[in-house]
Amino acid sequence: TTFYTHHSPSLEQIVRRANFKSINIYCEAILRLIGKHFGEGGSMEAGAKVVKAHWESKGVDMTGFFLEDGSGLSPRNGVTTYQFAQILRKIQQNPTISEIFYRSLPLGGKSGTVKYLFRNTSAAGKIRLKSGSMERVRSYSGYATSSTGRRIAFSIIANNYTGSSGSVRKKMERVMRRLCE
Repeated sequence: TTFYTHHSPSLEQIVRRANFKSINIYCEAILRLIGKHFGEGGSMEAGAKVVKAHWESKGVDMTGFFLEDGSGLSPRNGVTTYQFAQILRKIQQNPTISEIFYRSLPLGGKSGTVKYLFRNTSAAGKIRLKSGSMERVRSYSGYATSSTGRRIAFSIIANNYTGSSGSVRKKMERVMRRLCE
């Protein structure tokens, strides 16, 4: 006898919430699920192996790519900005997922963890991006819409910087705003 049924939110809703609120446990679970469904078990290692093989099969050079967890918090992770930008570009070229993924990213100056970026600038509402930060690390990856309407995939990461995180954020913000010109 069934006494309770609970339906999960859709994967689209889970990814959107993870991207908007930086819910790291969702990202960890998604990586494990990828490993279980497409790889050799529900471990981080199995998921990372599948992710790397997938992007290699799509033509992304994965040299120097190290994925230890799904949240990006492991100091042993290693992903270049070029790899991030190439992956974002490949996602954009896939009509099945491009708009779903695009809408999963918070809108700079408007929503999610990036709602305070680009405020009172012409870039507000023109950049969808995911932020990441740890001690002496700050990153932003996503899509900027140029003045001609072209969608530009980008990634910018600062590692081991000196000075305040606020000053680094402001410099990175200036670079990203230029993409909208």
